[in-house]
Amino acid sequence: PRSMTPTSWARRGDFNAFFGLMLDNVAVMVILFSMVTSLDAVERQVETNAIRFTPEFVLTRMIPGTAIGVLLGDLVFTWMAVRLARRTRRSDVTAMPLGIDTPSLFAFTFGIVGPAFILTRNAERAWHISTARTSTSTLTRAWASIATGGL
Repeated sequence: PRSMTPTSWARRGDFNAFFGLMLDNVAVMVILFSMVTSLDAVERQVETNAIRFTPEFVLTRMIPGTAIGVLLGDLVFTWMAVRLARRTRRSDVTAMPLGIDTPSLFAFTFGIVGPAFILTRNAERAWHISTARTSTSTLTRAWASIATGGL
């Protein structure tokens, strides 16, 4: 068996990659904020059929929830990489960084969050619906990975 050299937690280019991904995620959050918020009163939004979340709701629920989700996902991917490195006795294993891709942001915003908010006219309920969808998708992917031997 190959002997495993100590794991290097950072290599050349890692900081550049980190800041690139971080700035990309910040840009995606700015796009999300601008797409789903409005300062207009709900009554006015209903009249114009342009129902949006309040900036306060997005900044206190959606953005922090997204940040926590990305952090937890990155921690899971790191744990998986460490586990794989130990199992295969390799020192060149890396974790896939987790972030929010822009096409998915648009699909999720206009396909789930927006319609849920328009139907319920309740920001909290729409947020719960979108969170349930995300959780269901995550559990389905995890189950499929386990069922196919991917983990």
